[in-house]
Amino acid sequence: MASKLTQELKFVGVDDGFFSIKVVDEAGNCFSIPSRATHDVVMVDAGAETDKSFIFETEGRKFTVDENVPNPLDTRALTSPYPISDLNRVLIHAGLVSAGLGGESVSITTGLPVRDYFLPTTEKNQKLIDNKTDSLKKSVTCGINNNIATANIISSKVCSEGIAAFIDLMLDNKGNKTKQADELQSGVTAIIDIGGHTTDCAVLLPKMKINMQRSGSASVGVLNLHDGV
Repeated sequence: MASKLTQELKFVGVDDGFFSIKVVDEAGNCFSIPSRATHDVVMVDAGAETDKSFIFETEGRKFTVDENVPNPLDTRALTSPYPISDLNRVLIHAGLVSAGLGGESVSITTGLPVRDYFLPTTEKNQKLIDNKTDSLKKSVTCGINNNIATANIISSKVCSEGIAAFIDLMLDNKGNKTKQADELQSGVTAIIDIGGHTTDCAVLLPKMKINMQRSGSASVGVLNLHDGV
């Protein structure tokens, strides 16, 4: 297993979508990789310097992660739900490595669509949230011989993706209120978040109350457009 370097904890946001993985670090730098991977080792680097940073392994299974990987796994059609799958776990780590966080100790926040984050009773879907954080506790290694450092996920939290978009409008990268923050907090705001597989609608009432009757998710997104092209 690759060694984990003990360093200052870094806080990272990860939008682990069906279409792409987006990573934002503390400085506000954004990194993105396609959510494209397949089982086993199916690619090699033909360059002068052998690069195996696209090979990952978790729970005894290897994955090849690359935008040009042949026959990629469909994130919408897995045997287990994508947010708690081994594929999701590997892609998150690939995104962290791509962001230069290999070997770093990180605290990450990932997301769930509105309909998955909340139960029909309007309570948080704590079982799914816990399952997702538990999934990210499992080991992931990188490199054909597991010799490339991956991020050391010290802790992980889960948020509602639509609500996170609202918070992003209210706060800047330093945590300060934006110019429209007071207006947003005192008014009614509808957030439409179009992702790879889901489109979220979150309606926020004054004082950040969520209108659950008008909030939810639809199983349609950018990947449907790709299917049709």
